[in-house]
Amino acid sequence: MSAVRDRIGRVVRRRRAAFGSVLAAGVLLGLSGCGFHLRGALGGDRLPARMSVTYLRSGNPHGPFAVDLRRALQANGVRMTDDRTRAGAVLSIVQDSFGRRVLSVGASGRAQEYELIYTVRVELSDRAGKVLYRSPPIRRTRDFLFDEAAVLGMEREQQILYEDMRKDIVQDVIRRLAAR
Repeated sequence: MSAVRDRIGRVVRRRRAAFGSVLAAGVLLGLSGCGFHLRGALGGDRLPARMSVTYLRSGNPHGPFAVDLRRALQANGVRMTDDRTRAGAVLSIVQDSFGRRVLSVGASGRAQEYELIYTVRVELSDRAGKVLYRSPPIRRTRDFLFDEAAVLGMEREQQILYEDMRKDIVQDVIRRLAAR
């Protein structure tokens, strides 16, 4: 009797495993069929062929925006080079700035709400220096409520908002370059 139970148990486990595999394959096929792709990868869109080897020019090459942009380019099949003469294209970060402006002031005269602003401009040129694409200012804004009682927490929240804006702008730059 226990041999029959063991055999039935093995059959049930095999069927569950097979069903799980079929279900996973179905989900993957469904997602790929609808155009889903991971954030950072363009999917069917491609960056221009001349960008296959790219030199990234930046006033702050190890800054957060330059690092994130380099990673996004690599995730989309671009080989980055530190030698400008070997590059098919030069991508220049012309502007990478952030700031804030006061939106509201409390009764005490201190700022209670800010608008955080992150602005980037990039330029794509060929090896000879001919400009192929010049972006308009790419800007993201977020409203930020300031609480004087939790200054350290507010600084961290502000950093998180800037990181979110920066990553959003990186994806926007990639999409704009792919549209060229």
